[in-house]
Amino acid sequence: MDARSWTWDKRADAAYLAFGDGPRRVARTVPVRDGETVVAALDFGADGALLGIELLNAEVQLSAAMKAVAEIISGP
Repeated sequence: MDARSWTWDKRADAAYLAFGDGPRRVARTVPVRDGETVVAALDFGADGALLGIELLNAEVQLSAAMKAVAEIISGP
């Protein structure tokens, strides 16, 4: 599984790591929780393939190295 893109939306404080070849429709999203708080979401296609991972509260969750290579799609 190869990463296709790594984006960081600073305004929304969310980052997204997309996998695969080109755009595909998300059929199901599974929230990932830390206690009661949703910290990430996993997007799956109709065939069950993992299409992407969204990290919420990205400012805290992303390492400096991850921030340095992410494509920033919005700013403050």
